[in-house]
Amino acid sequence: MTSPLDALVELGNERLIFSLEFVLRPNAWRDHQDQWGLRWSRPRRWNPQAPARIPKSSGIYAFSLIPDAPGVPPGEYVLYVGKAESQTLAQRYQQYVREAAGAAGTRIHIYNMFKRWGGQLWYRCALVSSADVDDAERAIRAALEPPMNRDFSIDLNAAARAFGRL
Repeated sequence: MTSPLDALVELGNERLIFSLEFVLRPNAWRDHQDQWGLRWSRPRRWNPQAPARIPKSSGIYAFSLIPDAPGVPPGEYVLYVGKAESQTLAQRYQQYVREAAGAAGTRIHIYNMFKRWGGQLWYRCALVSSADVDDAERAIRAALEPPMNRDFSIDLNAAARAFGRL
């Protein structure tokens, strides 16, 4: 039988494991310009065994947490933003299926994202021409600073390192 103290320790450890720091900068949101007219797809639940129908074109994508607890207000936490530039969104999605399984070359922070929240992750994408993918991804990352991303603009990287985020 678990003691009340053990239960508190377990709860505290679980909170640590599932904690992330989100940077919420209203100035970045206000300054963000959507010069590409991005139209994001509806969210699709991450399921590596039955991948969703993903477009076979270039674009940007996001992995998000969308709590599905009954009675809670709707919300979405964008964890990671990426791009498919030299490959299609469908091909890039398949690379994530391999990373979620821990294939050789897997980035540990991405594996960790799937390990911690795989059952609650959702995927969205927006079509962007391959010529504009870099700029669109960079702009979304700068506006949202998703916590599982590791690379931002030179200024954001410097500020994050100086104040303990990266």
